[in-house]
Amino acid sequence: MKFRLGFTLVALALVAAGCGDDDPSPPTTGQIGVTTVTTGDDIDADGYTLTVDGVDEAAIGVNAVVIVPDLTAGTYSIGLGGVAFNCQTADNPRDVVVTAGLTENTQFDVACAAPNQPPVADAGVDQVVADDGSGAVDVTLDGSGSTDADGTITNYAWTENDVLIAAGETPRTAFTVGVHTVTLTVTDDDGATDMDEVMITVEAAPAPISFATDILPYFASGAPACTQCHSGGTGIAGVNLDSYANIMAGGDNGPLVVAGDSQDATALLLPQVEADHNDGPDDAGFAVTLASWIDEGALDN
Repeated sequence: MKFRLGFTLVALALVAAGCGDDDPSPPTTGQIGVTTVTTGDDIDADGYTLTVDGVDEAAIGVNAVVIVPDLTAGTYSIGLGGVAFNCQTADNPRDVVVTAGLTENTQFDVACAAPNQPPVADAGVDQVVADDGSGAVDVTLDGSGSTDADGTITNYAWTENDVLIAAGETPRTAFTVGVHTVTLTVTDDDGATDMDEVMITVEAAPAPISFATDILPYFASGAPACTQCHSGGTGIAGVNLDSYANIMAGGDNGPLVVAGDSQDATALLLPQVEADHNDGPDDAGFAVTLASWIDEGALDN
């Protein structure tokens, strides 16, 4: 009886222990551990924003760990906001499956590069050129001074009034008489651009000096006129200024003009005009005209 009683008490104790109030309940939530590893240049020290299902959850540093606790079992979209434009990270946002009672870890590897430095356009110095008489003249544009500190320039575009007129670093293109504002746009190997302007001025050619209109009438003008002493084939010192042939024939002391060279030391006419010989009319202005006519070839025009 004593043995039986003891057995009965032990059995009751085991049953009581199995039904006690201290039995632990299974976990109902889990958590996510988020790690950031940031490498490269020009890292934003302000860090990032951790989002859970699109909602801001917490701030997280560039190389840090944040635990998101008390998540019921299920799938969550975990994202990293505030990533700088010069940084990249894969699979952002990403799905993370939470299991009750466990910590699911995920790591964002962020690679940063120094931001592209845009190019610097240099359209060259302003140019003033003379028309050759055709109404237009070819001009070489010069963008060789343009630079790109961290890459290369891949395109040079020259425009006037937003119309493309040339391409390349030093193109040659025609400009009509007048003032032209030309814009150079350069593009680097990362697609960044810069612009600079240059002024191209094409001056109209001076019309040819006419012997009949601009030269001969001068010698018959004024009081006294040059032809009073230098005409009719009996001019003083053999100088006759009444016709093209007589002027080109020269005088007793040498040629009056040397065609194509107004500065020829043997020619007598221009120095006399410049010296205001016998007080001729408007000698200074006529001296410029006479020199131009001589340099243009002293034509009978």
